Amino acid sequence: MSDITNMDETLVLLFKNETREQLERFTEIMLHLEQDPDQQGDVINELFRLAHNVKGSAGMMGLNELKEIMHQVENLFDGVRKTLITLDSEKIDDLIEFSDCVLKYIDGGHWDQAAEISPWKEKFHFQSEPDGLPKDRYNNNLILSEAEKQEVAIWQTSGKAVYGVELQFSLDANMKSASALVFVKYLEKYGSIYKMVPSIKELAAEKFDIFKAILFAENSLTPEQEQTVITYPVNDVLETRLRKWVYRPEEAKNETKAFQEIQEHQEQVTVGYGERSIRVEPGKIDKLVNNIGELLNIKANLKQLTQLGYQGRTTWEQLTKAVQKLDQLIAIFHEDVMDLRMVPVRQLFARFPKIIRDVAKRNNKQVELIIFGEDTEIDKQIAENLVDPLTHMIRNAVDHGLENGAERIAAGKPEVGRIKLGAYQDGDYIVISIGDDGKGLNPKLIRDKAVKNGLIKNDQQLSEDELIKLVFAPGFSTATKVSDISGRGVGMDVVANSINLLKGDIEVNTQLNRGTTFLLKVPLTLAIIQTLLVKIGDQSFGIPSGDVLESLIIQGNEVHTVADQMIYNWRQDAFPIIDLRKRFGVQNDTEADQIPLVVFKNGYGKMGLIVDELIGQEEVVIKQINPAFPNNPTIAGAAILGDGEIALMINVHSIQSN
Repeated sequence: MSDITNMDETLVLLFKNETREQLERFTEIMLHLEQDPDQQGDVINELFRLAHNVKGSAGMMGLNELKEIMHQVENLFDGVRKTLITLDSEKIDDLIEFSDCVLKYIDGGHWDQAAEISPWKEKFHFQSEPDGLPKDRYNNNLILSEAEKQEVAIWQTSGKAVYGVELQFSLDANMKSASALVFVKYLEKYGSIYKMVPSIKELAAEKFDIFKAILFAENSLTPEQEQTVITYPVNDVLETRLRKWVYRPEEAKNETKAFQEIQEHQEQVTVGYGERSIRVEPGKIDKLVNNIGELLNIKANLKQLTQLGYQGRTTWEQLTKAVQKLDQLIAIFHEDVMDLRMVPVRQLFARFPKIIRDVAKRNNKQVELIIFGEDTEIDKQIAENLVDPLTHMIRNAVDHGLENGAERIAAGKPEVGRIKLGAYQDGDYIVISIGDDGKGLNPKLIRDKAVKNGLIKNDQQLSEDELIKLVFAPGFSTATKVSDISGRGVGMDVVANSINLLKGDIEVNTQLNRGTTFLLKVPLTLAIIQTLLVKIGDQSFGIPSGDVLESLIIQGNEVHTVADQMIYNWRQDAFPIIDLRKRFGVQNDTEADQIPLVVFKNGYGKMGLIVDELIGQEEVVIKQINPAFPNNPTIAGAAILGDGEIALMINVHSIQSN
């Protein structure tokens, strides 16, 4: 049984996140190589390092089967680097499939069931140099004389530490001597260099591939310091090894055992994108800590003012200033904490090139993926909740949206279809765009299918936009055949429900024979939002301010009814309005002279909501409602207001959809 089953859960999570990140980057490079094999020389070293990192992590976790396979992958890339073998399309295909297989093995967590990855060991078998690293062509060995061994022993027995350090340079490295000297200068912050190979005089000749040194340290390095040493950036270095030596007096007569290597640290292990961890820049943490110091100062000030208040010496002005300062600092804290939750959508998008490639190959289509806005930031929780709906929509775009090559040529289009995936910020929202240059949605075909499936009546009149929205109805599909990708009438309704749960909205822009673009508009964060508070009866409700175009008081005689639908004309734009008082079963005066109205916009256009009272803006923390309460899609959560009252949060997009 693997040691990993007995390891701390946090360590296992770190391993999974790190390995997932390494493999996703591995796949990304392989996909680029598949499109442009000529760039192999630029990326082989990075692929080698990625394989080496995964091998080291697997070894640390006791996953020996995975470690051995990654060793074979290292050897494979080393062979490519030495031009002993060619990385052809078949090998690239195998490596992409292998990466996917390892990802499933890692995510599955069935550590003792390595049978799914075992066959790859033989497939990637290639005998390279030991450890998959280039051999030192110059055979430079660090040999200690008897006197030097005694000096090392004296240093260690005095309670100090000795480390062996190695830099493995790539065979085509330039300026190795300069790089080694820079590294030596860096090491001297921890102690002194006792001996090194090549020596200072020999370095200039550049006749070495491995630089070796013995470091005399005043104290043992902390794990953080060791990590810093082995991750210190050195040009053209494939691997940095750091070993702590221990002197064994009882074995001193045996020269080969006088010093035993007891610890070797592989390359950096970092926290990647995963279920319960976020990569955070140190600067953000520093900023937060500084603000905590400011908060403590305000706390002390308020405490002092309270004590003075008992003595009648606190003025209202002093207290007001302290509260204002506290309010400002809390606003800054809000920004800082929310910033910690934000991740670039690049992490969300990273998985989709592989998905598009697989679906395209299965359908015998050629597809070009264009990505934009990768640096746009989004709340990590929302990003994770977008994975499934985006995956379905992208698979749908390739399977349904794009024509095959022959159809595209006949339609006067390039044979290669195009998918555009991007993101941009729109106020308090982020918009994810998924577009294709394919067939577009056919309103007539949608109508015929909807009538056939009983979703609408044959004589029912719907606008083109309303017909397009039917693609999100449960059980609806325009696919002419069922495949393992689509056509079963399950999917787009789930997408709509997922976006609705995120308090978001979907807009569809389509043109027949030109393509379709879906715009998913979701909040930047679900944690703390600016809210317009309103009253309906005696209950307070909140509407996200990002949804609100305007709140106003209208005259009762300005509301008109057309076909049982209330209509209001605002700035020469007529749109429907809904009386939330009726929706929530609250008695109201429909004949009132003045009516509070909230105007918002979503994928359907503008819409108005009638309420009893407009209270004002407030920043609130959204809490999920206990699942024991009946589900109401109109209610997105709840918030506790400053006076202790509970306000229910309204999902305006759900109101429109329903």
